[in-house]
Amino acid sequence: MNGYDCLRAASAALIVITAASGMPAFAAGDVMYPSAAHAMINGLSAPVSSAFATRANGHTTLDHAVYAGDWVAVTTTWIVRRNSGSGAGSKNISHVPEGGTVDYIVAPSASNPGRLSVALAETTCTDSMPNQTTCTVEINFNAPTAIGGYALEILAVDSAAGSGPGAALVGRRHMINFSVELFDESLQPKETRLTVEPKCVLYKGDVDLTATLEELVEGARIGVADVNYAVDTGFVRAAITGANGIATQSYTVSGLGAGDHTLYAEFGGSFDYLKSNATDTLGISYLFMGFGQPINGDGTSIFSGPVIPIKIRLVDAYGLPVTDAEPKVWLVRYDTVEGVGEEVKPVSSMPASGSGNIMRYVPEDEQYVYNWGTIDLENGVYAVVVALGDSPTCRASNPYAIVTVAKKEWEAAKRH
Repeated sequence: MNGYDCLRAASAALIVITAASGMPAFAAGDVMYPSAAHAMINGLSAPVSSAFATRANGHTTLDHAVYAGDWVAVTTTWIVRRNSGSGAGSKNISHVPEGGTVDYIVAPSASNPGRLSVALAETTCTDSMPNQTTCTVEINFNAPTAIGGYALEILAVDSAAGSGPGAALVGRRHMINFSVELFDESLQPKETRLTVEPKCVLYKGDVDLTATLEELVEGARIGVADVNYAVDTGFVRAAITGANGIATQSYTVSGLGAGDHTLYAEFGGSFDYLKSNATDTLGISYLFMGFGQPINGDGTSIFSGPVIPIKIRLVDAYGLPVTDAEPKVWLVRYDTVEGVGEEVKPVSSMPASGSGNIMRYVPEDEQYVYNWGTIDLENGVYAVVVALGDSPTCRASNPYAIVTVAKKEWEAAKRH
């Protein structure tokens, strides 16, 4: 576009758009003030396969393929360099307002009349810097349904009387060439399936998160793809799939509490593959170190007094004591044949215990303690069950100890 022509009062101008090769569509002899410009097209999937011959007044070939019926939005942008003053090669355009709009019409080329319905947005020119104006216009249309080569003509309109060198350029045309191609199914992005492996890890420990990405239909593994990991609502980081389609990422759970957490993995998609995601469970558990004395681990403990001290130790992945857990104690019947039977009730609390059936932590002993009162219990075999409050997914069952209550007859009589 000639800067003089763009901004002169007659509003007559000629669009100059950089061709696909990166060279201006017009030679210097065609345009008094040639300038940088380009045409962009969005949302299409492949380069144009055919090159078109240059038309009389210049041309631009879109660098994307257009498929039959596609909605196409072409945005053209060009820079106009204004030159004012006197002397050879310069024009005095001091009477021209800076900025403003320029009118154009767009239509199918004469060789393909009536095939397109073209919408042309208002062309706007703004002063981007001294003696330079940037102009843009968007052209929208539905591609023809017939396969072949097409061109749009962009024609400058002389909307007002004017004079000067640019007047001779009114009515000059610029062509936007494009091809309509047959859609190739092989270019369609393939559906994918992402699976994330559930994980169990000790409290404050490390774990390798793993997810597998594959084609949904054929099952082929997809390599060199980014997989993003998140736990609950917090982003972890991304990992890249190997040739086996597996993305592995090490993760430290030191900032998470014990229990079940949501593990989320996502593949964001690419030119060849559609996006997919998956969720599973990341379970965090305490390491249970067993019951402390006076409860024996082999089930031989017999208690005849009014209180049974229940003691346990919990540690993290590094063997350090866990101090902030809330293990709870239950009492259930135990049958030597059937095992743990019907739940009776939470254990009775004695003064040394914490609130309800929650065990309390004793720092000097690095263990949790609960004193179980037996005064209301009948003689028999019981299982002392401790619910640790960690991952129900990763802990198959709560730890328990077998004890026998064998109170003397005179102690039992106190209940009556």
